[in-house]
Amino acid sequence: MSLGGNNLKLLPDSIANLTKLTRLTLSANELSTLPESIGDVTNLKTLEIGENPIIKLPNGIGNLVNLEFLDCNESNLEELPDSIVGLSKLSSICLVHSKLTNEGVKRIEAQLPNCKVSY
Repeated sequence: MSLGGNNLKLLPDSIANLTKLTRLTLSANELSTLPESIGDVTNLKTLEIGENPIIKLPNGIGNLVNLEFLDCNESNLEELPDSIVGLSKLSSICLVHSKLTNEGVKRIEAQLPNCKVSY
């Protein structure tokens, strides 16, 4: 599902009802947060949330056990939740132009050694 470039400010909790969704594009909106219920969309393989003023991801992100690609480029992300270590299928995360520190990036690389981290 592509909802990019729609000036969305809020993603409803009801996103959790889309349990068969495998791709969600939310890029280029005005989202400052994601609901905790995003973690209930467990079939997601691709989540694109770049170009949003998101500062922090919910812990529920760690429930996305099928997630393979996470795009957070050009976001205000300062850190990723500890629950991200549960994303064993994650093969690529894009953090280009995010506000994550080098220390934060190195932590992700150590926690997810099979994941390519772009920053």
